[in-house]
Amino acid sequence: MNDLTQFYVNRLLNQLSSACSSAQALICTATTMRAVKFAADVQVNAMIRSLPDVRQEQYRMHDCAEKRMEVLLDEQLKALEGCPSSDQLRQEYSRLVRNDWVFLRGEFGRLYGRADREYHRLLHKHVQREREAASTPPPFAVDPDVDDDRDDSAPTP
Repeated sequence: MNDLTQFYVNRLLNQLSSACSSAQALICTATTMRAVKFAADVQVNAMIRSLPDVRQEQYRMHDCAEKRMEVLLDEQLKALEGCPSSDQLRQEYSRLVRNDWVFLRGEFGRLYGRADREYHRLLHKHVQREREAASTPPPFAVDPDVDDDRDDSAPTP
């Protein structure tokens, strides 16, 4: 490579490095999965895409985004655990799938699978708890006027 080509490639690498570091800062401060997904989408010039340094930079970016997505997912799963009924759990799940978890599909498929498994586990637990509550007979009703512990109620021999 001649000097001008090397200079141009170095300039592209510096631009990519700068874009990746600013994207990582955005990822670390992102509060939604949508923001993480779009911050992690750094475009790489086709001339340098196959260089090992570029691939390492992309791997670092993806790892940072995946860690942030995992933190956000853990927060959402804790919120799902706090739902008092299975109906509310289903509603919250629908909202999360529609608004946030859709961004897990594709690049973060492992996290999407984990989220789906955790939801089904929580739903099963809620449904079992509701079934047990419905099938348990009410506690034995004691009439306060009847006192079976009196000594004179028993026949004397």
